[in-house]
Amino acid sequence: MERIALQKLIEWNNNKRKKPLIVWGARQVGKTYLIQELFAKEYYKNNYLYIDCKKEDEIREFCSQTANAEKIIEYISLRKGFQITEKTLLIFDEVQECPNIISSLKYFCQDFREIPVIATGSMVRIKLQRETHKKGARNTDKFLFPVGKINQITIYPMTFDEFLMNSNKMLYNAIKTAYENKQPLDTQIHELALDQVYKYLLVGGMPEAVEAYIDDHNLLESREILKVLYDNYLADMELYQASQESILRSRVLFQNIYKELHDDLGCYIPNNGYLKKWADQGVLLLNTVLTVRAHQANSHQGHGWEQFTDAVIEAVNAQDRPIVIFLWGSPAQKKAKMLTNPKHLVLKCPHPSPLSAYRGFFGCKHFSKANEFLKANGIEPIDWQIENI
Repeated sequence: MERIALQKLIEWNNNKRKKPLIVWGARQVGKTYLIQELFAKEYYKNNYLYIDCKKEDEIREFCSQTANAEKIIEYISLRKGFQITEKTLLIFDEVQECPNIISSLKYFCQDFREIPVIATGSMVRIKLQRETHKKGARNTDKFLFPVGKINQITIYPMTFDEFLMNSNKMLYNAIKTAYENKQPLDTQIHELALDQVYKYLLVGGMPEAVEAYIDDHNLLESREILKVLYDNYLADMELYQASQESILRSRVLFQNIYKELHDDLGCYIPNNGYLKKWADQGVLLLNTVLTVRAHQANSHQGHGWEQFTDAVIEAVNAQDRPIVIFLWGSPAQKKAKMLTNPKHLVLKCPHPSPLSAYRGFFGCKHFSKANEFLKANGIEPIDWQIENI
């Protein structure tokens, strides 16, 4: 399949002063296909080496012991029986399995800049943060990111342009020509374009789901692929999060909210925590502090977020229309003194976290009370049901 992101790799390759390249991107967005199939095979033919750090145990083990680029080049050349020269593209994939390879890019840049190197993988940033901040690590043990010694690009899921150029190239060209010439589309062509937009919204931009749709035009199959990808994302998060305790706490928090929704309104418990549907209906989810340093709870408390979130609460309080406000947990309930507007309904209960849900969150019936209040004031109630993916 065609990818617009290929142009970024070509531009990097044509740069005479290029540095080793890190390709960021989520799992399954097409990084490996883009780099190996679309780029390496076309621009380096048979003169590239692809190293899968997840599967090639011996190379991964060797690279984890040294960041010396010369030693790495020598070992891989001998291991693969392939002479690495300035005309050889070296690809390290799944580098989250060996973060030391990222450190070695500094020395590839300093000592072997003529050799083009690309490193990529899934969940790389999260894994590197974990290596850097893991408990008990000495400063000398911490991961060293090669600042100033690398180029970086980020690969995202397929855009609508990419979806269309692969599913209907003639329509893509017609739309592109009309846009470039600043001409409106004919009504019939515009309707065809809208139909493709609707299909893109259903299929999404994950290459595997797009390819399945292009092959069979089966939306149900594409949706099933998306569900599997979602489950894989959950598994990845569990693999790279700081502790099983934090994973369990996050999952139980969602499950407790969904359990209360089930008991209160009869909503079935979905298989995901994607709450965009609530946001689209005007539900604002707000924490007192909106960021945190990896693996350090409350680390950004007292650094200014409270002023911002207090201003948001004041803005909501000033709204001249009925609004329902949930205050879950004691930190949230401390904000009650700011909520003075008599038009609003303020509902309080313990937090839905595992430690406090049984102390009053379960059975609070906030969701039904909110909808009753909205309907009594002539406002459309919230559809709280989150659908399965």
